[in-house]
Amino acid sequence: MEEHETLSEATESRINEAVQFVDDEFQRIQKELSARRKSIEKEFTSKRKTVEKRTRKELKRIQTELKKNPIVKRADAVRKDVTKQVETRVDSLLGLMQVASRSDVQRINRKLTTLNKRLKAIEESRKTNGSSPSI
Repeated sequence: MEEHETLSEATESRINEAVQFVDDEFQRIQKELSARRKSIEKEFTSKRKTVEKRTRKELKRIQTELKKNPIVKRADAVRKDVTKQVETRVDSLLGLMQVASRSDVQRINRKLTTLNKRLKAIEESRKTNGSSPSI
């Protein structure tokens, strides 16, 4: 019976060694795969940045060429002319309807801001002189 126990212990020991070997190999492979993944991510990031840089450079070159193109220049000039004409006609229509235009509202806002600043300055000077402001 003792021989059977020794054989059983030897078998168990070999199985434990095999399991330990498999576990060690699995951990080694995990570390190797992790290192490869990091390397691939780093390479991918580097290549992505290179492609982005080239793309930006090419886009700038194309934009520069387009700005020099007479058709694009003409289209931009036409766009500016049309914008001015539309603004002029809208302003005249608003004038006929007696509605303030955007530029009128902006001008009024600038005047109001200036007046508010002056009023605050007057109030501050009255406070420092000790007299109470009258409304």
